[in-house]
Amino acid sequence: MSFRPLNTPMSIAVCAMAVALAGCGSQATDPVRFNKVIVISSDGTSIQLLADMCQGQPYKTVVKESADVVNIQLLGTGKDGDTSLSCADLVEVRLPSPLSSRRVHDATAGADVPVQGSLQQPPASK
Repeated sequence: MSFRPLNTPMSIAVCAMAVALAGCGSQATDPVRFNKVIVISSDGTSIQLLADMCQGQPYKTVVKESADVVNIQLLGTGKDGDTSLSCADLVEVRLPSPLSSRRVHDATAGADVPVQGSLQQPPASK
């Protein structure tokens, strides 16, 4: 039985690429809690979530609506093991229908989240 020697430069390149790809995949999409909802559009279809994560982009949201509640699961890309980040991200969410008087429920925390009114200033009266 005879063995051919490995093509060393090619083997190193393949190993390096595998390590690089594994490193890119180490940022998992994690469930993220949010602690405040802010209505940012006058029609109530655009809201912002105050995420309990810093620099978790890209974010993904899963929205399920009913007549009395908007259930939102927020997913973010955490920085593996980096606990030095102490900030929160604002994540904009576009709802299919206006929020109105419905409650917002954080699917990750399993709790309703307080909603603040629009950040837009009313037009100045003359």
